[in-house]
Amino acid sequence: MLVSDSSAFRTVWPNVQCPLLQPSGWPVLNNNTQQGMEWADILILRESYLCVMDYVPYDDDWGGSSGVSLEKMNPDFSGYEPANWSSCTSGGTPGAINSCSAGSGSGSGEFLCYYPDPFSPDGDGRDDVLTIEMNFQHPENEVTLEIYNIQGRLLLQLLHREICGLSKIITWNGTGESGGRLPVGRYIIYLNSRAEDTGEYRETCDVVILARPL
Repeated sequence: MLVSDSSAFRTVWPNVQCPLLQPSGWPVLNNNTQQGMEWADILILRESYLCVMDYVPYDDDWGGSSGVSLEKMNPDFSGYEPANWSSCTSGGTPGAINSCSAGSGSGSGEFLCYYPDPFSPDGDGRDDVLTIEMNFQHPENEVTLEIYNIQGRLLLQLLHREICGLSKIITWNGTGESGGRLPVGRYIIYLNSRAEDTGEYRETCDVVILARPL
């Protein structure tokens, strides 16, 4: 864990077991978007070969404040999704599970589940993306996930015969195949899977509401 003062950190959170790394210099994060810029400071996480693993284009609208952690709700989603961040409900959680964490998906175990419903992809940082969670009963599955309008016309293929493991989580931002935002209304989520080991075929569909700002 990166800290600006390891002694001060241990005084407040003495039970954190992970190593504390104290850089020689500690930059001050700028919480406010500057004129002409889309984001404030960007935090970048790189692996040992300097390839970018994840990044957070942080803005103070996302939550958090002095003494209050900004927490990632679902660790499976990228850091650049504003809707996946929230203020800690108990001040801070260093070394512990995030107070608002959903873990790896909803944990329902259902073949298809999605949330929130309705969702409103309007860029306000709340309910901007639909999270679609799929759970399979076999180690390898050929999966297709599609979005249709209520008249039954195919609008978008999120997955097309993709090989997936026991589960898969994907997000939809309310756009169609061309990348344009779809109008407010009801949309059909269609899912089918075929198990690679047994050939078992499953399919289901459900309706989600794309709404105006909530």
